[in-house]
Amino acid sequence: MSSTGPSDDLQDSFARLSAAYDVVSNGPMDNQTPLLNLREAASQFFKATQTPQEAARTFAMQNAVHPCYRAAADCGVLAELTKGPTPISAEQLAERTGAEQRLIVRIMRVLTGSGVCEEVGEEKYSHNTTSQLLANPNHIQHAKFLSPAIARLPEYLYATSYQNPGSDPLSSTPFQFGNSTPLDFYQALGTNSSVRNAFDAIMRGRVITERSKYKTGLASIFDFEGEVGPLIKSPSDVALVDVGGSRGHVLEDVLKHLPGLKGRLILQDLPAGLKNVELPEKIELMPYNFFESEQPIEGAACYLFRQIFLNWSDAKALQILRNTHKALKVRHSILLIMEPVLAPTNVPITEALLDIQMSQMGGGLRTQREWRHLLLEAGFEPCRFLPSNSEQTIIVAFRRGPLIWR
Repeated sequence: MSSTGPSDDLQDSFARLSAAYDVVSNGPMDNQTPLLNLREAASQFFKATQTPQEAARTFAMQNAVHPCYRAAADCGVLAELTKGPTPISAEQLAERTGAEQRLIVRIMRVLTGSGVCEEVGEEKYSHNTTSQLLANPNHIQHAKFLSPAIARLPEYLYATSYQNPGSDPLSSTPFQFGNSTPLDFYQALGTNSSVRNAFDAIMRGRVITERSKYKTGLASIFDFEGEVGPLIKSPSDVALVDVGGSRGHVLEDVLKHLPGLKGRLILQDLPAGLKNVELPEKIELMPYNFFESEQPIEGAACYLFRQIFLNWSDAKALQILRNTHKALKVRHSILLIMEPVLAPTNVPITEALLDIQMSQMGGGLRTQREWRHLLLEAGFEPCRFLPSNSEQTIIVAFRRGPLIWR
């Protein structure tokens, strides 16, 4: 006899989903942890509605989603879909793009089923916030640039006997292997101006989003006034060095929102990265390559690395940290690292996928345990892991003392 009611599994997952929703609905929306818990509960509830066979089949066929997105972008379907506020039919999309109507219908089934856009009638579609973002030419360029390495990742892993990307400093990265190039990710990015512009635009968009989550923008990521301020004894002291700080967004927000913070603010990046940077005069620009030499600014109150280390292997990260170590004044200077830190278990799928994406360049995300090991090896004492209003974690560390590396 077949069961007439929901399974225990389904009832339990629904109860967890309801409880997680209650926490979110009764708390501040800028708290990331309850939102992540709700997302995980929703995912578990969805899984409970599937049979194991359905779940396995859907998972195995996910490799068709990205090609459908690429095809819809390349033939102009996404651009046409997002042009106006009114729904558009497959027939109209075919007339405007030249793609065959039946093919459009088949592709749109995948995209609507994946939440990229909405199906509002038979062969009739409308855009949503996701399709608006994915139709942006910058996102399309970015996706095309990243796709080859990920598509060939299984081949790369087989060819390297399943070594973790970045483990062997002499091996090529998945990006180099997937694109059959000797250039690393950032070198290749520098040779393609259209992709570089798209990449920069996406990064700017993410900064805008991140800034919006704080009352005082990125000045709120750390208690600069309370912890850095007391370390400044004269106007010539350096308060904050933003290492690899790109356009200087953090320093700009600190200067704007923390007028009481004294001391110099210094933005360091590669010479090419500083070319067109426009910032208030008080922010000093300094060309610096953290691989090629030791940190030239000694004894600053705070050295900030924002979303730097996820791009690099442990060996490269150690090189950056060791080149920074000597500049920090013992029992004075603060090392501040801002990037996603993985939970030891139940990592959200978005962070897990980002970790695999970053493997293209030999980098990746790290857990607290991995960060502690890395910092200790480089001569730093990890002190605190502070949550933030975004997916970023603020890692606070101090120099332990002089070390000799062999």
